This record gives sequence, structure tokens and C-alpha cells, in this order.
Amino acid sequence: MRKIRRKREKVKKKIIVISVFLFLIIMTSGYAAFSTNISLHAKGNIKCHPEIAKDKLLKTLTTVGDGLYKDKYEAERYVYKGASPNNYIEFNNEKWRIISLENDGTLKIYKSEEFSVPFDKEGVRDYTSNGAGGTYCSFYYSHGCNAWASNSNLVGSPSTFGTDENKGTVLKDATLNTYLNNYFYNGLSKTVQDQIVTHNFYVGPVKWYIEETNLNNLIKIQSENEKKYIWNGKIGILSYTDILKSNIENTNCIMVHQENSEDMDYVNCNLNVYMDQLITLLNPTDYAGNIATFNNNNMINDSQPYRMRKIPIAIFLKNDLKLCGSGTESNPYTIVS
Repeated sequence: MRKIRRKREKVKKKIIVISVFLFLIIMTSGYAAFSTNISLHAKGNIKCHPEIAKDKLLKTLTTVGDGLYKDKYEAERYVYKGASPNNYIEFNNEKWRIISLENDGTLKIYKSEEFSVPFDKEGVRDYTSNGAGGTYCSFYYSHGCNAWASNSNLVGSPSTFGTDENKGTVLKDATLNTYLNNYFYNGLSKTVQDQIVTHNFYVGPVKWYIEETNLNNLIKIQSENEKKYIWNGKIGILSYTDILKSNIENTNCIMVHQENSEDMDYVNCNLNVYMDQLITLLNPTDYAGNIATFNNNNMINDSQPYRMRKIPIAIFLKNDLKLCGSGTESNPYTIVS
């Protein structure tokens, strides 16, 4: 009997020892996990040191590969170049791309959207509007008008708009201009609206048929043309030179003439840029009342204003916004209030 009792007591002691040992292991593991969780949360809270956008972005300035470059055409301005730069920014709970850091410290950003709205509707301002759109717009056919804004809404309220081939009055804003700066803008939250600033957009007509030249020279020519007319507003779209300036290399640019009359001629600069394709651009061309577009295979095309394409919405953000993040698609820049 004594032997049995001793044996039972030994078994009990073993069970107690094993139980205590297992309890200690569980407690230790739980504490380690808890500590790790606290550590991770702490790191998450302290890893972001918000900085003014200009200060943060200029730390990434580069001269090689995709990234932020000095704009050689405008002092104290910087542009993102390449096929995949780290220029993502979260805005309005969506991922946008930063186009440029302006010389006034504002950020120009863009995002493509598909609206059932063309650059300009047929019959509202064109030849068939019976003069309602003005003499510049009525010069062209029933395909809409390629002017972004009316004369009265341009900076300085010039009496005429256009090129040497066609100059005249523009009495109404483009359909897309009206849509973006009324319906779309009014649909944004007050917080988002407060982050947007009124800014200059260069809306002058660009030269369509060009002589063979290099990209740098084409940028100079078209920048000068764009700046002949300025619209000051909240929401615009990407311009012709926004596309050109986002290319890294000084490539050769040629005008490609299509043998088939039904195919559109196009400008080929061998671009390799991050912008979306099949988009409508801000600037009219000086040919046939068309609007500049950016199409498949990185080609600059032109098209009639009433045709539907994706819309590359462009806005300017305040110069005092603070950012966190690294600009990658997985860790975009975020605006810190």
C-alpha cells in the first residue's frame, strides 16, 4: 500500500511540475506577443514625421532614373519623370499622382476618371449653335469647340482667343470645364475642397504640325504657345507639356503622316511616361478645331472635342500641407492634418 501511495504522489508531483512548466511557457509567449504588439503599434505611431510637402519631396530629388527632377524650363519648379516614379499621393480617399512641385510650393496632382462628359458637347458652342459660342467656336463644324474657357473667364479677359489662322470670341466655357468646376467640385467634401487652391492653367492652342525636332525644343515651343492664354480656376486637366515634361530622355520628335486619310496623324517622341493613355488634354490644337490627346503607344494625337475619352483631372494642393509616406503605390504620400 505504501508503495502505491508513494507512486501516486510521484505521479501527482510530475503532473504539477509539468503543469507549472506549461503555464510558464504560455505566460511567457503571451507576454512576448503582447510586447511585440505594443512595439509594433509604437513604431507605427512614431515612424511618421510629417513634413511640409516641399521639404519632404525635395529630399528625393534626382538626376538619374525615375523620380523628381528640376524643371529646366521654369525656375524653382520640379517635375516627376519616368515610367514608374514614386509619386503616389492619397487624396479624397483615392490614389492620385503628383505631377509637379510648383515654384509657389503647391502640388499639382492628377487622376484619370471616366465620365460620360466630353471636352465639349456638339451644338452648344460650335457652328450649329448659331453664334452662342462666339465667333472663334462657330468657325468650326458641329463637333464641339476646343477652347477651355470663355474670354471673360481667362486672365486679363482678352478680347479674342485663338491663333493666326482663327481668332475670335469665346462666349461659353467648355462642357468639361463647367462639369468639373461645378458638379464634380461641389461633390467633394469640405475638407477636400479646403485642400485645393485656385491656380493658373495654361490653355493656349499648341502647334499641331511640327518639323522634326528634339523633345527639349518641342517643349519650349509648346510651352510658349500654352502660356499665351491663362485660365485661373480650381479644376483642370493635364496639359500637352505635362506629358512631354514627364519623359526623362531628350528624344527625337517627328510628325507621322498616315497614308490612309481616315487615320489621324500623330506626334511620335518615343515617350516612356507614367501617365495614363487614351486621355483628353487641356490644349486645343491649331488644326481643324481639334483638341490634343494622349493615346496608345505614348503618341500625341488630336481629336474632335465631342469625342469621349478618359479625363485626367488636374488640381493644385495648398503649399502648407504636411505629408507622410514614401510615395510608393503601397505606401503613398498621405496628407496629415
